[in-house]
Amino acid sequence: MSTQPGHTDEASSPRFTLVVTCKGRLAHLRQSLPLFMQQSDTRVVVVDYSCPDGTGDFVEANFPAAQLVRVPDRPYFNASAARNAGAKLARSPHLIFCDADTILASNFTALIEPLLTSDNFLTFRSASGNSLGGSCVVITRHFQQVRGFDEVFSGYGGEDLDFYWRLSRMGAQRLLCEPTDFIRAIEHRPLLRSRHYEVKDIRKSFLQARAYRLVKETLLGLVFTAELPLAQRRKIWADVAAALNEDRFEIRVQLPGNSTSGFLNDWQWKRELLVSFARIKKAGSKPQ
Repeated sequence: MSTQPGHTDEASSPRFTLVVTCKGRLAHLRQSLPLFMQQSDTRVVVVDYSCPDGTGDFVEANFPAAQLVRVPDRPYFNASAARNAGAKLARSPHLIFCDADTILASNFTALIEPLLTSDNFLTFRSASGNSLGGSCVVITRHFQQVRGFDEVFSGYGGEDLDFYWRLSRMGAQRLLCEPTDFIRAIEHRPLLRSRHYEVKDIRKSFLQARAYRLVKETLLGLVFTAELPLAQRRKIWADVAAALNEDRFEIRVQLPGNSTSGFLNDWQWKRELLVSFARIKKAGSKPQ
């Protein structure tokens, strides 16, 4: 990964750092980036996540004031990894995450300023589905405390909900902003959403992400850490994938705290977490 600083004064400390990622969405970024660059008191970071459209070259040639992060040799998009890469450059008290297809009003940061408190974060709801689900404004310190986005999510969707849940669990207050005229998503074909993911089936990606989140949230409820160890998260993700591939729809996870000593050291203890899921059968539907 390499970074390319623009003409922004590194000694300055803007209120916001806006992180936008791009892989195969340069056509959208051409529309959104000029508005990102107009935001007051904001440093813009563009993450070229091995974009086949040449996003990095476009940014260097047309928006030298933006900071550029190049993440090479990534055949598939990982939204969490891309956002985390951009957030590493932040020196501001607040982070703004936007997708390349997010259009902001030129005075977006001025409009959200009155909504921010010392312990909340903002998310946005689109009138047409979840197209703004990944856009948020979060305190940088909170982002660091929960260790950013979970990079184990490798399909489309779910990583934003996991991130918001962990922020809320830590005590941050979520403020959901209803549809307004200061943020909107560019309408586009659904196929663009999964084009650069290994799994093209969006419903399957959502299903795996949901099952993974159920397991992870339950385990985090038993420990006093902000995030589970990476090796444990990778195993849960793999177990969920195996269950889906085998149509088992059942995942069992061994829970901690099974050892004992003293008077009961001749007993073996075992705790398991069972997560199962099944398709709802509607009346009159044929078996699949």
